[in-house]
Amino acid sequence: MFNNKKIKLLGFLVLCLFLLTACVRPLKDDKKIITNPVTKQQLTENIVCQPEDKESIKVYNKYKSKVDISKLPKCSEYMIFKGKYNGLWDSFFIKPLVVLLVQIGRLIKSYGLSIIIVTLILKLVTLPITISQIKQNKIMKEIQPELAKLEEKYVGKTDQASIMNKTREQAAIYKKYNLNPLSTIASGVLTAVIFIAFYESIMRTPVIFENVFIGFQLGTSPLTAFNSGKYIYLILVVLNVLITYLTLKITQLNTNKDSMQSMNTLFIVMPVIIGFMALVSPAALNIYWIVQSGFAFVQSYIINKKAEVK
Repeated sequence: MFNNKKIKLLGFLVLCLFLLTACVRPLKDDKKIITNPVTKQQLTENIVCQPEDKESIKVYNKYKSKVDISKLPKCSEYMIFKGKYNGLWDSFFIKPLVVLLVQIGRLIKSYGLSIIIVTLILKLVTLPITISQIKQNKIMKEIQPELAKLEEKYVGKTDQASIMNKTREQAAIYKKYNLNPLSTIASGVLTAVIFIAFYESIMRTPVIFENVFIGFQLGTSPLTAFNSGKYIYLILVVLNVLITYLTLKITQLNTNKDSMQSMNTLFIVMPVIIGFMALVSPAALNIYWIVQSGFAFVQSYIINKKAEVK
């Protein structure tokens, strides 16, 4: 169920997360962002391990005062419990994700497939939370008539006693159906956390952003690729927008009439936002988003079909 309060709360939580976490620092010469002279992709200052691409190594050695790559471990030797402590975010999110992506990538000889596999692992791990959220949304839709009656009962009553009684009766309805309204945004917050962690892990790990997967330079964004005449990257943007739209269509099935206006707005706003993000995000992050959104669409479709049978 979508409403303004929940959207604002989710936005606030994501904003806090951005402000509190470490960030990807682009390598700069004064104010100019430094790129790989061949791939034109943006290079990162706070990388966690050594680059392997010859052109990238040349660039990093030129800016040794900003980042001394000789002091960094090889990506294949990067471990969770080695190196200095860089805070909770790096220790509990970035390091484990980098190690997982790199080691699986080395094992199967493909960092693109590694991103897909790790994405599916994370989706399976968080599957119980997602299923719970979908079920909660369906319950919320079903109890709307009771909530509407409650609203009518206290319409125009703004005294303290009426407000307290309304809150108490509303809580009783939620308890009756074992519903926790706040749980409906848990999946969204979790998705945002994983998304940010994936972005950092990709952009701070040279062995990932230097590699190519089915023709896509993993560290290069579609926008950068377009400037070089590589329009095949448009496929990533189109797939992201399409899957976002289809996922919203599935979500619409569990949305009550009162929230349809918000849903109609999301049908316009979300594909535009996702399209822009896909355009400026590295190909690796686009692949992650396509896989995780596709998985979410399939699981929502299956759960809704099972509910229809019941």
